[in-house]
Amino acid sequence: MKRFQINDAEIGRFICENIKEENKYVVTEGAVLTNHLKNLLIKFNVSEITLGEFAFREKYNERGTENANKLKELLVKVIELEKSFEKLKIVNEKSKQLKVKVKKEKDQTYQYIINYVSKLVDELMYYKTLTVDTATLRKLEDYTFSHSVNVCILSLRIGYALNYDKDKLVKLGVGALLHDIGKNWIPKEIHYKAGKFSKEEYEIMKKHSEIGYKLMKENTSVPITTAHVAYQHHERIDGSGYPRRLCGNEILEFGQIVAVCDVYDAILAKRPYKRSYLPHEAMNIIVEDKGILFNDKVVDRFCLNIFPYEKGAIVELNTGEVACVIENKIEFPDRPLVKKITTSYGLFVDDGDEVDLLSNSNYKIVDLIRS
Repeated sequence: MKRFQINDAEIGRFICENIKEENKYVVTEGAVLTNHLKNLLIKFNVSEITLGEFAFREKYNERGTENANKLKELLVKVIELEKSFEKLKIVNEKSKQLKVKVKKEKDQTYQYIINYVSKLVDELMYYKTLTVDTATLRKLEDYTFSHSVNVCILSLRIGYALNYDKDKLVKLGVGALLHDIGKNWIPKEIHYKAGKFSKEEYEIMKKHSEIGYKLMKENTSVPITTAHVAYQHHERIDGSGYPRRLCGNEILEFGQIVAVCDVYDAILAKRPYKRSYLPHEAMNIIVEDKGILFNDKVVDRFCLNIFPYEKGAIVELNTGEVACVIENKIEFPDRPLVKKITTSYGLFVDDGDEVDLLSNSNYKIVDLIRS
């Protein structure tokens, strides 16, 4: 249990106390905190609340602990790879023996990352889909890493839809996972700045694409197409991107895929300087830039294979009720079929009603609690 200021209280956690107002319960212990309840508590001037664990991680994701452990281990390996790149630069002018040792460590770490992505590809090819619990990623408290994992998974799903074979999918996936590795050579005061960048800071941050590319290119175990993902994921087909203002097919397909996935996931993220968007809002932004910033074919495959609300996603409805997505509709991605799992007061129901959001306009999704 943990005490939260009401404005910082995290949606989706169990409420661990009864709260009354005028001798009536506003919320009861065991309920799930939703935006509806949070706004109600703020209305009644409640300043603090005691919350427990996230309500839906174990109930709807039996592999939660396994995924968490694997992701933590992957994060360690990505950090090790970054350090080994830096060590190679330092020892380049020193003893040959030391350089060989560091290179061996780097190659072993890189092979671990290849093996991890290879397992993701195997899962994708067997189950025809691929997801990672976003609540698990959130707990790692490393935005760049969690963003990179999301981009990797989204990119693999598009590559699979484009009929890539396993070898090509692994090269794409590794590039997507490491697409922002150059950010670790950007000054920390800029990389981790909470607010918007100044013009000068933005120019420095833009250098991460070329830095990441050079880091990977200089290490021969990294395929050149994989390295180019870091170089090209900020390029746009109309020539408005960076660092080289490439146009159209000057951008490799790997770069065009990761560009779409990178922007989509970044739009979803809540940052100190911007609000987060709901998944269907983010998808609409991508579609609006189809043929302008992003490749038509890639966006089409993205829309047909990336549902804003995946089957099993936990969402909050405008009524305050929490529901589970049980069926998607390709033509109307923001209007899935859902099954209610709590009342508007956050209490679980045994067999909630199914609601087709497409045929019932009184309901709409107002928040994604867990994907």
